[in-house]
Amino acid sequence: MLPPSAIAGVSLVCALGPWVFTQPMVLRVLAAAAAVTAIVGAVVMRHWDTQAGKRVADLTRARASDEWRFEERVAELESDLEESRELRMKLEQRLRAKRAELTGLRNEHAALLRRYAAAEADRASVLEERRMLEIEAAVPARALPAGPSSPAGSATPAT
Repeated sequence: MLPPSAIAGVSLVCALGPWVFTQPMVLRVLAAAAAVTAIVGAVVMRHWDTQAGKRVADLTRARASDEWRFEERVAELESDLEESRELRMKLEQRLRAKRAELTGLRNEHAALLRRYAAAEADRASVLEERRMLEIEAAVPARALPAGPSSPAGSATPAT
């Protein structure tokens, strides 16, 4: 296609030509050239307008497509967010349950340790009592010194 400057240049020459030339044939050629230039200019402008309309339509379609894709993506992200929130709530519930279970196990462990310590203390005291009994049994009992006895079998008071 012709550039806009070429069409403008031919139109300018056709417009200034009657000022320079006075012969009727030259004026008729200039008038015909001006008419052809106007027709070519109209065709070129119509072509540009058609192309611009197509570009605008393409851009409008592309924008609508982008908007649709954007809305779809937003909907997907909102859905993912909702799923993530639900999963997070489930995981938080499981975590709370596990923490409660762990607390119960810790308490049970502490109770078992207390019972074990009490049993060990009882065992140690039993062992200590047994040791004391063995010590007492191993030491012979001292015999009491025999005291004077009276013929009647009653004890006499000592003076």
